Amino acid sequence: MTDKILLGAHVSIEGGVHKSIGRGMQLGCTAIQIFTKNATQWKSRPLTEDVIEEFKDRRDSADMYVVAHDSYLINLGSPEDGLWKRSILAFIQELERAEQLDITYVVMHP
Repeated sequence: MTDKILLGAHVSIEGGVHKSIGRGMQLGCTAIQIFTKNATQWKSRPLTEDVIEEFKDRRDSADMYVVAHDSYLINLGSPEDGLWKRSILAFIQELERAEQLDITYVVMHP
């Protein structure tokens, strides 16, 4: 963790996850929460190496603390077998995307 005061907001990733860092800086944040993909769709584009590196470079340069939030569609407690299985796969994808971006924490709602 860090010893600085973390104050932040949920910021947009429109145009790419790397752009979230600048948005957080404009707001005076020391921490931000982002979605790593569109939060209202099951599908997502893979994160390219260029996007991953740009995100990490900007985050490190800004000394920004970043937390991810999973998709609003995920329901790990669903009684519907199909939705539950889809949710498990989507949650795994969310964790993989966070790992690619070196984001330690993922907010989820069970």
